[in-house]
Amino acid sequence: MTKEIKKCPNCGHEFKSGEDYCPNCDLFVPVNENNENDAPFDPEKTQTFKTFKETKNKNEESFNEPTFKHRGKTSVEEAEDESIEKENTPSVEDIDTKEEIIESVPEETIELTSIIEEKAVSEEIPVDVTHDEPVIMDADSQLDEETSIEVESVLVESSVSSSNDSRTQSSDGNKKKTKAIIGMSAAVVLIVGGLTFYTTQQKKADEKATTELVSTTELNLNSLYSSSEHVFLKKNVTQDDIDKAKKALDKLKGKEDYADFKKEFDSVEEKFNKQSALNAVFKKPIIDSDQLDAKVYVKDADKMPMNKIADEKDGFDILYNKGFAEAEDQKSLLTKANDALSVVFKEKEVVKEATKEQYETAEKAIKDVKDPDVKKELTENLDKVKTFLDDQEKKKQEEANAAAEQARLAQQEQQNQGTQNNNNNTSGNFKPTDPNYKWGNRKDGDINYNDAAWAWNPGIQEKVISEVISRGYVSEGGYYLEPVYIENGEGFYNLYATANSKIFPKSKPEEFPLYVVTINAKTGWFKGNGPN
Repeated sequence: MTKEIKKCPNCGHEFKSGEDYCPNCDLFVPVNENNENDAPFDPEKTQTFKTFKETKNKNEESFNEPTFKHRGKTSVEEAEDESIEKENTPSVEDIDTKEEIIESVPEETIELTSIIEEKAVSEEIPVDVTHDEPVIMDADSQLDEETSIEVESVLVESSVSSSNDSRTQSSDGNKKKTKAIIGMSAAVVLIVGGLTFYTTQQKKADEKATTELVSTTELNLNSLYSSSEHVFLKKNVTQDDIDKAKKALDKLKGKEDYADFKKEFDSVEEKFNKQSALNAVFKKPIIDSDQLDAKVYVKDADKMPMNKIADEKDGFDILYNKGFAEAEDQKSLLTKANDALSVVFKEKEVVKEATKEQYETAEKAIKDVKDPDVKKELTENLDKVKTFLDDQEKKKQEEANAAAEQARLAQQEQQNQGTQNNNNNTSGNFKPTDPNYKWGNRKDGDINYNDAAWAWNPGIQEKVISEVISRGYVSEGGYYLEPVYIENGEGFYNLYATANSKIFPKSKPEEFPLYVVTINAKTGWFKGNGPN
C-alpha cells in the first residue's frame, strides 16, 4: 500500500516527519476533518486533507470555522476565539443591510464629501485616516469635543471590526463584511469631518466679512472729514456721502463695534445738518470744509430758521457761528431797506403821498445792502419814486408860473384900465412924487390887455431884467411881471420875486411872491421902495 503524503492545502508543502505546522503558512496546521481533538500529528499515519478550494467553497456556503487550527493556540483558546468571533461577526442579513445603507447615501452627500476633500487639499488641511485612531486636522481649529468623541467611537468600532476580521481572513464573507464596515465608517468620518470643516469655514467667512465691513464703515466715516482730526467736513460733502456711510453702518447692527461707529456717525451727521441748513440760507454755500466765503449773499430777509451754537466746542462751531452772524447782518440790512422802500413804493406802484424826505431815507438804506443784484432791483424801484417826485415838483413849478402869468395879465389889464381913467382925468389928483406914496400899491381896476401901452419897446424888458438880476433883486427864473396901470399912454409893470435872491436870502416859500420894483415898459425906468 502506497504511503500517504501529507501536504499543506495552502502552499502544497509536504510535511516531514516531526513537523506539526506548515513552515510556509505559519499560521495553520493541518487537522483531521473527523478528529477535532488536539492529538499530536503522526506523519506515519495516513490522513485526509481538504484542498484550499474546497475549504473556500465551504466557508462561502456555511460560514463554518476553517479546517485548520492556529499554530500557537490550544483547543480551548481556539474555542474562546470562536465564541468571540461569532459574537462580533454580523449575519448575512446585517451585512446586506449595511451595504444597502452605504448604497443609499445621497449623491449630494457624496458630492459634499468630494468638495470637502478638494477644499482640504487646496488649503493644505491634512486629514489623517491611516492610524489606529484617525484624527482630522484643521488649519485653524480642532474638532469640538463632542464631534471628536463621535468620530473616535466610530473609528474604534471600525478598528475592532477590522481586528476581528483579520482573524477570519480566509473567509470572503468576512472580507465583504470588513469592507462594508470600513466603507461606512469612512463615510461617517468624511460627513462629520465635512460638516465640521464647513462650520469652521463658515465661521471664518463670517469673521472675515465682519472685518471687511468694519473696515468699510470706518473708511466711509473717515472720508466725510477733511482730515484725521475729525473737525471739519470734507469739501463738497453731499447727502449721498452721508447716506453711503449710514448704509454701511446699518450692516454692523448687532456687532461689537456698532456702538462706537454709531456715536461717530451721529456726530458727523449733526455737523452736516447744521452746515447744510446754514448754507441753504445763502444763494451759494457760505461754509465749505474749513473755509468761510464772505462774498455770498442771503436769499431773502426772512427770519433765520436755526439758532447760533451757544457752546463752541471746536473749530467747526466757531466757523458756523461766523457764518450765522453774517447771515443775520445781511438779513437785517435787507429788512431795513425793504421797509424804507415800502413807504414810498408798494405793490409795484409809487405811493402818491411820498415825500422827498422819505425818498432820501430809503435811498440811504438801499445803499447799505450787500447783495449787488438785490441793491440794483431796489434802486430801480426807488428811481420810479424819484421820477414821480421830480414830476410833482415840475408840475408845481408850472402851476406857479401859470398863476404868476395869470396875475401878470390881470395886472396889465388893470393898468390899462387905470391909464384910460387917467387919460380921462383932468383933475390932476395923482401925484407919483408924493413922499408917502408906496410903489407897488397902484393898480388899475379895469385893465385892457389889448392896449398898445402894454407893449415893450424893443430891448427894454431884457435890459431891465438883466439889471435887476445883476443887482440881486431877483434870481434867474425866480420872478414874474404883472401889468398894473397905464399912465400917459405908457404901461407900467410890477416885478415880483418868486425865489430867494440877494435881497431875499432867508425868505420862506410861503412868503413868495414879493414885490421888487415897478417898470415903465416904454422907457425902461423902474422904481421900488428900496433906497436905490
